[in-house]
Amino acid sequence: MLSKSDYMLFLRHPAWLWIKKHARHLLPPIDPSLQARFDEGHAFEPYAEELFGDLVRLGFSDFSEYQALPARTLETWRNGANAVAQGRYEDGTITCISDIVSRSGDGYVLTEIKSGTSAKPEHTFDLAFQRVVLEAAGFPITRS
Repeated sequence: MLSKSDYMLFLRHPAWLWIKKHARHLLPPIDPSLQARFDEGHAFEPYAEELFGDLVRLGFSDFSEYQALPARTLETWRNGANAVAQGRYEDGTITCISDIVSRSGDGYVLTEIKSGTSAKPEHTFDLAFQRVVLEAAGFPITRS
């Protein structure tokens, strides 16, 4: 399975993805500075999610929940959700977890939450990968 994280790692350098898949022990540990950036980004998400009043937040806390997340995501949509945060979508061998997907007419809007003040080139690739996965999974994106 190729995840969005795998794809983004590959874009940095193909060797990083190979190491992650075949020699994980060679990856450098996450240093405190990088962990702080991750934590800061996660802390920002609830503020952005408040913009979607009827949002259903999914997510996972362990590997079994991660594996069950695509089914939970589909069930949430089938139950009439208008917006889903941290849902997991997949088709064949590609998968992604999207920050927010919301209904809009006959399609869906893909919203990526970033705590930065400007868009970066890699954000385009991030959204493009998610769009490919979502549309292959039956969620036509009308805006991202």
